[in-house]
Amino acid sequence: MNRDSVGQRVPLLLVLVAAVGLAYEALLLFTSVLTPYRFPIPYAVPLFDIPFVLVATGIAYLCRERQRIRQDFQSAALGTSLFLAALLATGHILMQPDYPFAPGVNPGIAPYLFFSSYLVALTGVALGMQYEARQFPLTERDRTMVILGCVLLSAVIMVVVRLVTPLLPSLVMPGRLTPFAVWTAGLVNGVVAVWALLAWQRGPSEARAPHGFVNLLALAAFVWVLGLVGFLLFPYRYGVSWYVGGLARPFGVGVIFVALLREQAWLYREARSRVRDLEQLHEASQALVTTLGHDAALQGYGRRLLEAASEQDILDDAVETTRQLLRSDGVALFLVGSSRRLRLAAAVNGRTGVAETDAGVELFVRSVLDSKETLEIEDTARYQSAAGAGDVDTLGMRSMIMARLGGHERPVGVLVAGNREPRRFEDEDRRVLTSLAHHLTVALDKIRVHAELRNNLQRLQETQSQLMQADKLKALGTLLSGVAHELNNPLSTIRLSIQLVRRTAVMDDALARRMEVMETACVRASRIIRDLLAFARRQPPERRRVDLNQVVHSTLSLQTSQLELNKIRVVTALTAIPEIWADPHQLQQVLLNLFSNAIHAMKTARGHGVLTVTSGQRGSEVVVLIDDDGPGIPPEHLGRIFDPFFTTKVTGAGTGLGLSLAIGIVESHSGHLYAENLPGAGARFIVQLPVGEHAEASAPAPPRPLVAAEAHGNVLVVEDEEPLREALTEVLHGLGHRVVGARTGYEALGRLRERSWDLVMLDLRLPDVDGRAVWERALAPDPRLAGRVVFMTGDIMSAETQVFLDEARRPFLLKPFTMEEVGRVVSEVLATASR
Repeated sequence: MNRDSVGQRVPLLLVLVAAVGLAYEALLLFTSVLTPYRFPIPYAVPLFDIPFVLVATGIAYLCRERQRIRQDFQSAALGTSLFLAALLATGHILMQPDYPFAPGVNPGIAPYLFFSSYLVALTGVALGMQYEARQFPLTERDRTMVILGCVLLSAVIMVVVRLVTPLLPSLVMPGRLTPFAVWTAGLVNGVVAVWALLAWQRGPSEARAPHGFVNLLALAAFVWVLGLVGFLLFPYRYGVSWYVGGLARPFGVGVIFVALLREQAWLYREARSRVRDLEQLHEASQALVTTLGHDAALQGYGRRLLEAASEQDILDDAVETTRQLLRSDGVALFLVGSSRRLRLAAAVNGRTGVAETDAGVELFVRSVLDSKETLEIEDTARYQSAAGAGDVDTLGMRSMIMARLGGHERPVGVLVAGNREPRRFEDEDRRVLTSLAHHLTVALDKIRVHAELRNNLQRLQETQSQLMQADKLKALGTLLSGVAHELNNPLSTIRLSIQLVRRTAVMDDALARRMEVMETACVRASRIIRDLLAFARRQPPERRRVDLNQVVHSTLSLQTSQLELNKIRVVTALTAIPEIWADPHQLQQVLLNLFSNAIHAMKTARGHGVLTVTSGQRGSEVVVLIDDDGPGIPPEHLGRIFDPFFTTKVTGAGTGLGLSLAIGIVESHSGHLYAENLPGAGARFIVQLPVGEHAEASAPAPPRPLVAAEAHGNVLVVEDEEPLREALTEVLHGLGHRVVGARTGYEALGRLRERSWDLVMLDLRLPDVDGRAVWERALAPDPRLAGRVVFMTGDIMSAETQVFLDEARRPFLLKPFTMEEVGRVVSEVLATASR
């Protein structure tokens, strides 16, 4: 694997410096070779310390800029300590007693500043290595305050040194340091130096690579320690050890400067590499094309990825392209499956299915998932000790190169290329494999995103269709509310007219039967309108004791024409079952939906079929089975057929509401409706309904006797439909009342102002001012007149109408009504009002 050699060279350099330094220390400690040499040089201290001050200040500035970008503690510690050390070194220059610019200065002050600059610099290096990965955000104001703090702290140190120098044993004697100075400086700086070197040794290995910044910090600290220890072993001014100790500080900061330069060079290379990666990614995002020395082949690969119809097409093309570009004998692509298991997704010129059976191969390939770089094996024979290597060798591959697909946090898979003979892979091979793995990851993500987008688009289209159907239903409910009133008016006229004719005319048997058929048809039409309103508003069922077998027979009778037209043969097996507590009209609607769906399925599949209806009892429930021999229900649709607006029929053949309405009706009866496929072919719908043993039907209430009405009552009939108004007038005249009619709401208001009325029959829907407004303006304010009102309406299902009738608390006639209903309500109201 590739590694930057800096991390390897610096430890070797440390060993070399340590060897030279230990030899130097041993020479000072055990011999007197260097003892006789003294080299007095005028202004030697400025010559050594001024470069240190300048370089340390410059590095402090670089560390300040480094901290601005990285926001780390290491940069802050190095910059602060080196700037403070530079200030103390400046003080060391200014405190030399034998220089003209500092006459009369205590000679014991300068060593304090000399050793303090060493101590501060070592402390900064130790902190930088101890907390190299810690974040330490600072603002510009914070950095300025740090600089001012360093200046203030250096001034404080100098003042403190001047104050404590007379109080402590002297650090210097003529030409050399005192033992107190040697031991004090050695112990204090030694502890910090050991801390710095231990922090370097214990630091994470990642900190020493790839640019070796921390290793060079350790080298700088080592150089300082060697220079300082040498001077403490032979503490004579102008001696060789004195000069080495003075040179060690600028040399050490020079090493730190080199470390910063190397880091900047590495960052520049990384930035260039990132730019190239971004350029390649940009190109790949447009055409999945790259030019890593194989322009034509990789361009073709990019085009094929774009044209691939499925994920498997991409995988197959990827392994073939990898084999061609790397000139490999075999290529395999493993993808991460459930529980991070690897599965073999595609392979060329190799064995397939190994991911499921050969755990050793999976274990061997899995090692790449945790690797940051490509894994290269020149000869598997050398890696027999590695886990899974023996299994890989059995595949006939002697050399392999593997690259991970996806990021480290979310790996997608591993791309493996192998050869039957040992092979040394080049940088070009690594770049090509890495690029292929990257583009393959992008392509897989792309096709998966497209699949998600297609699914989301499909769901959005379904939702849009459902919303459109919901809007249609809402409009249908509004339409039905108006249509119900308009249809019930003529139905009321017809029904009253039939009853009037039957009472007043002499009819033979044939005419009487015809009149009865007309009245029955009128009642049926009224019931259909009411069912339409119930469908639009899902009203509670009107239940009574029902024979379910009879409902099945009547529903099949309604479907007779459809069954014969579509060549559907009906087979019934209806056993005796108890009556149930239910709404027969709603149950008929359920069965009509189920029969219609079965007829459509059989007609579409074969043009004919057999419909089988079976009934029976299971415990406390009655069950109806509806079987057809059509194509059945696709398994993927079996769980959705009862969803609103879901349909498998072609556009225009169904709305997707039939089964939704059916299951709603059955569940409102505390029953169950579900579907299943029959063995072989066909589908079965099962309807289960409770018998309801505890819900007894109340005996039909006997007709209430007519209450004697007040003779010659004055009645105002407010109805916009002239035929109905005339029919009502004739009925009321027959009951002995005087009747005046009003066609509009304004006409009714005028009639109400003219005189008092014994009874007002008020239609709720009028062409100008509706019945509700007439009630609120003229009737409700007059308690005497309000108690003589009977409302008429053809839309009892309207929520608004129901609320109004509940609030008004007055009797009402639901269109189409009969003469008996009119007579009973009129008699009751007049009798109540006369008390």
